[in-house]
Amino acid sequence: MKQNQRPMVHLIVMFSLLFSLSGCNDDDTNLTDITAQDWKLISIKLQNETISISQESYVNGSSYILRFPNSSTFFLDTSVNAASGTYSVNGESIELRNYQELSEVGTNAPEQLQINDLLLQQLKDVNRYSTTEDKLILYGDNEEFMFSRN
Repeated sequence: MKQNQRPMVHLIVMFSLLFSLSGCNDDDTNLTDITAQDWKLISIKLQNETISISQESYVNGSSYILRFPNSSTFFLDTSVNAASGTYSVNGESIELRNYQELSEVGTNAPEQLQINDLLLQQLKDVNRYSTTEDKLILYGDNEEFMFSRN
């Protein structure tokens, strides 16, 4: 390599490093845009009890799928009913309001009944969230709803 080409090579390497580092961040918490994808409920934790959602409880393609289609509305269908509410986000804080089922189809499956009731009773207590690359966790004072990227 000629002497006058070295500075150019060094410059290219330096710009390449700067460009690749500009997208890096040590803290992955809340970097994921929660509205950019759908989230599948995988577990609910209440104090010391964790309830994992079995495959049988996902009775259709929208069961327990959380969607944020715009900046104020969310949909989180129960096992068999359409459900929605409104939300607002401020940093790591999230407020979920008016969550309710929009239809009234019944289920006799004990797990589905338990999960549906927990969602309808406890989701209103959520007050913060965190994300990783493939998980969304909604936290309340005594509850934790874990979702995976769908």
